[in-house]
Amino acid sequence: MSPRRPAAAPAPRRPGAVRFAPAVLAVLGLYAALTLETLARARHLCRRADAAWAEAADPRRRRAALEKAFADDADRLAARHRRVPPPRDVRRLETDILQARHEIRSADFPSKRAFYDYRSVYRHAAPPESPWSRRARLRAPAAREMWRRELAQRRLPVEPWMLDPDPGDTAERRVVFSTRGRRAADGAVALLKAAGIDVAVVDGPPRYGGRPGDYWITVPAASFWSAHERLRAWIDPDGSPSLIQST
Repeated sequence: MSPRRPAAAPAPRRPGAVRFAPAVLAVLGLYAALTLETLARARHLCRRADAAWAEAADPRRRRAALEKAFADDADRLAARHRRVPPPRDVRRLETDILQARHEIRSADFPSKRAFYDYRSVYRHAAPPESPWSRRARLRAPAAREMWRRELAQRRLPVEPWMLDPDPGDTAERRVVFSTRGRRAADGAVALLKAAGIDVAVVDGPPRYGGRPGDYWITVPAASFWSAHERLRAWIDPDGSPSLIQST
């Protein structure tokens, strides 16, 4: 009889950290990709809102740009009609459509577009918080305040719910800034109190899982723009001029 071969020694067991390393790396990679995608979306929305903000801050330039766009469209339509003369009713219809489109664009509120785009940044592209979300949290209330004033200047009927008020936004007080962090809220409150502005913090509804909601910084309606300028120098010092210059 041939001698029996000794049984092979069992392979050493890998530590748990080594066994789960690929799964952990995959999760971290997915989280990093989602974070980058969210930041890219925040930057895109903020840049679109910045364009509307610039239009609202300079109404004269906006009107000139709209008139030029209308003149260019009219020239292109006239050139097409010269190349291929349409029936009289078609010519009139296309001219009326062009005129109506111009009137709709002229009646639009760039401050309204800026408000909704800025709000989308911190509602749909955060967390994580970013320079774009912080700028959006500062500028969204300012854009809404400008929209409110433009509606009053045009003597259009306005109900409070039409302006999508945030927690703490009332007829007497205005939300001037919001944040997810208590430290940022305390900093904003200290800054405004040092300037002699009556400031209050309203806790928003809790988020998913019972986590604390946003903190909404409110000031009297009459102090809104001075409070906004104080916060702008702290939060967004390199941003474009405030909408207060256009009021």
